[in-house]
Amino acid sequence: MTYTGVSGLDIRSPNGFEVCCQDTLCWNDALWVPSIISNKTDLTITLNVDSSCAEKKLIGLRYSNEILSL
Repeated sequence: MTYTGVSGLDIRSPNGFEVCCQDTLCWNDALWVPSIISNKTDLTITLNVDSSCAEKKLIGLRYSNEILSL
């Protein structure tokens, strides 16, 4: 993913990104898989994607900075 219109990315945590690789079923939150940032430059991040998405088309990418506690 490459960001434009910014001077640099401020990554405070490698967590928060999720991908969906389940065809068109991304409406279901249970199908989203956490993905951790493995590398970054000033304008680019690289995510580690779970092996359950291997050889599947990534349908969606989302980020949430919410902190949930139970």
